[in-house]
Amino acid sequence: MPGTGRSDLDRIVRLSTWLHRAATALLIVLPVVFVVFLLRWALNPDDLIGYFPGVTTQVSSMTAVIVTLLGALSLPPLLVALAQMRRLFGRYRRAEILSAACASHVQVIGHMLVALAVLAIVGPTLQVLALSWQNPPGQRILQIGLSDQTLGFLLAGAFLSVVGWVMREAARIKAENEGFV
Repeated sequence: MPGTGRSDLDRIVRLSTWLHRAATALLIVLPVVFVVFLLRWALNPDDLIGYFPGVTTQVSSMTAVIVTLLGALSLPPLLVALAQMRRLFGRYRRAEILSAACASHVQVIGHMLVALAVLAIVGPTLQVLALSWQNPPGQRILQIGLSDQTLGFLLAGAFLSVVGWVMREAARIKAENEGFV
């Protein structure tokens, strides 16, 4: 069958090497970007208004820090997902394709994508509430949003979680079969 066998494994190894490097770079860059935004918004809190169109009042530095920290709630699951991807690609580049460890990485990535989807709804809601908290009663804003992207993250995360379970079972059966040979 063309396109299978050693050449596919070689492609997996080559691509995984690049993806491993990309995940490593993102693990370094994303926390730095967060710190830059935290400092920027703490020093220029009114810059937040452009990110939250419903908010029109001035923003204090403390509110800006709170809003930024609320936005950072998605940083830990994102970093965990990237770390798991880095480990998975590390295994793939060593030609370890079907193992319980690979399955675990895929499953955790799926769980983190589900967490990111939930935080994509909760985070902005809390941010807008924090931004409008100082408004007089009746002028506070509660904004809850659900987008196609959020649903996509949720479905992709659920899909990867199930694929991780399936891979774990496949790895178990593979190991069991290798024991018979």
